[in-house]
Amino acid sequence: MPITSTSSWVPTINEILISWGAVDGSLGTLNAVVLTNNYRYIDLNNHRDELVALFTEIENLDNLRQLACAERDIFKAGLRERVTQLRSGMYAFVPVASYYNSMPKLPAFSQNESSFLRALDDAASLWDRVNSDTIAGFTGPLKLVGGYLHETFLTDIAALRASFYSVTKAESEAQRARQMRDDLFNQIYPRLKQYRDAVVAKFPAGSPFIDTLPVLKTTQFSTPNAVVLSGMWDPASQKGKLAWAPSEHNALASYSLRSCIGTKYTTANEFVVAQIDKEEVEYLTLSGLAAAGSSALFRLYVVTNEGNERGSNTVKITRA
Repeated sequence: MPITSTSSWVPTINEILISWGAVDGSLGTLNAVVLTNNYRYIDLNNHRDELVALFTEIENLDNLRQLACAERDIFKAGLRERVTQLRSGMYAFVPVASYYNSMPKLPAFSQNESSFLRALDDAASLWDRVNSDTIAGFTGPLKLVGGYLHETFLTDIAALRASFYSVTKAESEAQRARQMRDDLFNQIYPRLKQYRDAVVAKFPAGSPFIDTLPVLKTTQFSTPNAVVLSGMWDPASQKGKLAWAPSEHNALASYSLRSCIGTKYTTANEFVVAQIDKEEVEYLTLSGLAAAGSSALFRLYVVTNEGNERGSNTVKITRA
């Protein structure tokens, strides 16, 4: 299997290890393949194990990051609703026009952390002033739907701040693990190439060890064409809906739906949402779409029987 994506590294290394083990068995212990700096079969095996451990860590960190983002978005949606209620409550129950000039603006869901929290702090400050001031025709405290109080609003803002921190921490830890993975890629790949050269140097042309050497890179011919992906929020199912025309590749194995957290899609940070049967042409998901206003980026990969793949255009879905 050629290396076409992060998920193909371990299978390719396993193929090299199988080949290397057979070659060493044929050559004998004294003539076993030893690369530069005394790099041997056991060293590649250890590097493979390190890589597997990093993949597991990244998957766990991505899960934590998705949970943190979902919690943050739920808090954001709830607090935006409270700001809307506060604005209505001010107009309805506080009969002093001077307060209206200080009316808090409703923060856009997509605003960054500091801007979003600043708008909430402004709302909390005005609410506190209304409760504290003596206002003719108004008896405080001002309560929102369900008897929601200013004190609860402050508690929820604090929870949102903690949630923002959790997202930042999860993203930082996931990025660190990915950097460690990429550094390991850079250490391993030259060794895979060296091993192939070593086999060619040790065996004559036509040897089965040469003819069965694992391929490291795919050819342009074997890489499938990408599909064109479309996506939208589907009110009927209350999920994000993705659709595509079927791939015409004759060795199509499946589709891989992937997503990326943030405002820009990067393959280094993508994670798998679902493996989809090759007969399917649409998929419903809530991945990254925890609350109204949540947005997620998606790509659909065509995957062939040989493990070659190509990703589609990026689609952004925002939950209504």
